[in-house]
Amino acid sequence: MGLNFFKEYSIPKKIFILNNEHIQNIKEVKEVSVYLSQGDNLCNPVVSKGEKVSAKQIIGEPLNDLSCFVHSPINGVVKEIKDFINSKGEKTYVLTIEATEDTFEEIKTEIVYSSKDEAYELIKRLGIMNYEKNLASLYSDLKSVGNNDKLFIRAYDFEPNFLDIILSEENIKGLKEAIKVLKTITKEITFVVAKNSNIKNKVENIAKENGVNLLTIGKSVPVGAEKRFIKTNSKINLINLKALISLGNCIMSKGPSVDETISLTAFGISDNRVINVLNGTKIIDIISALNIDESKISKVVQGGALSGEAMISLDSVIQKGYRALILLDEKLSKEKNENNCIRCGKCARVCPQKLYPNKLVVYGRKRDFENFLKFKGEECINCGLCSYVCPSNISLSKSISTAKVVLKNRK
Repeated sequence: MGLNFFKEYSIPKKIFILNNEHIQNIKEVKEVSVYLSQGDNLCNPVVSKGEKVSAKQIIGEPLNDLSCFVHSPINGVVKEIKDFINSKGEKTYVLTIEATEDTFEEIKTEIVYSSKDEAYELIKRLGIMNYEKNLASLYSDLKSVGNNDKLFIRAYDFEPNFLDIILSEENIKGLKEAIKVLKTITKEITFVVAKNSNIKNKVENIAKENGVNLLTIGKSVPVGAEKRFIKTNSKINLINLKALISLGNCIMSKGPSVDETISLTAFGISDNRVINVLNGTKIIDIISALNIDESKISKVVQGGALSGEAMISLDSVIQKGYRALILLDEKLSKEKNENNCIRCGKCARVCPQKLYPNKLVVYGRKRDFENFLKFKGEECINCGLCSYVCPSNISLSKSISTAKVVLKNRK
């Protein structure tokens, strides 16, 4: 099926509410396609075509000191190893693994973190993504944390009840173990929570019981703009609560990260829900498992409503670090014509970084990186608010994001 693949899409201006209170597991798949490069995480394959692999077996080893391991989500046979060029122009690989009924002894990871080096090695072995800045691995982001640096955990989300659903009693147990791991890296840890968050009380209790600080910020702060409200003279290191929950789950199960818990929003097509799927699962397999009518889907967006990216086909797969999937019907996925900027200033007024998106787009599209940097284009957090309010339907956020990638590749 062909999707309506445009650079912009229309999202209703209403709060995302997830209908179910439980996580639905989708683990029955015929095959998975696992990317060995995601964001800043780069790996080489350590298995060959035709080789049998077991679930949680290492199939990709890091190419550099800041990358983490990649594991097979299923028992199966390596069907294909394809070359893949990532957004930075780097050659990497995607492995297709065909499921088999073979059973193997479950692979366990030794859980040791009595020292900082042991904690780093454990997190690297578990292969968890941080869901922040270019999908860096959690290992990569924590590796830069010094003994005296402050570590902040973002405990709120653009979908009001997403974290409430995944912050179950069992996950809270794992979260407490994950905090112990973080404390071997740095002593000062702070939860950042919105004052209107429905998990505020849960987070307060977890912070109090585990000797973690709590910072409450305004209810209207966009996801990713927390740094403006953090008052510190030291470096700000920010990780996502979902990544920390993943770390806790890995510790409790004594195994690496091979699945993702994501929100599925299906406007006018199906109920909104939270699902847990294996890495590398095709979107078409998710739709089939949930009995969603494929004919109603005109567009699929990976990521949030403001800064997500349209997927080319339903054969696209869930990769590590994905946290949201949006299905749109034909009415909501109609193309918007981009008009000339009318210089209304709305984009600048909503920008949490106090930037001028209208200027950055012009400089970015012209590849005028001298002025792009002069107007602090690298400080854009890609929250998407500028595109959301633009009356001329200019794809501001996407254009700035593209310019940042091109600039990074030139360095």
